[in-house]
Amino acid sequence: MTSTPRKSTKNTVARIKARQWRGALWVQFILNIGIITANVALFYDWIEQFGVSLRMALFIAVVVYLVGTVLIGYFDEVHGVWQEEQEHIASLNPFWRDIRDGVNELNTKLK
Repeated sequence: MTSTPRKSTKNTVARIKARQWRGALWVQFILNIGIITANVALFYDWIEQFGVSLRMALFIAVVVYLVGTVLIGYFDEVHGVWQEEQEHIASLNPFWRDIRDGVNELNTKLK
């Protein structure tokens, strides 16, 4: 007889929070594109001096935003800022420290 895991309130709240976090990231991305569009439209009189059309200015702004965020993510990945943040969180919460240590141990065994 197999039993299914019980869905506790804590588990349900954790799943809802994870879904909300992922959804919030997507909404933030979409809103950032909207903010970029609004700023380009706001400063279009100034941008027009350079002979750039509104469509081209929007394209350039979005591309700069995407490239900039990817470069920041790459910098974070290379220099370990995110890892430092995770280590700080782990020092505050022993549960996450144990999970991190378990993942690192599993990773070394797999190598």
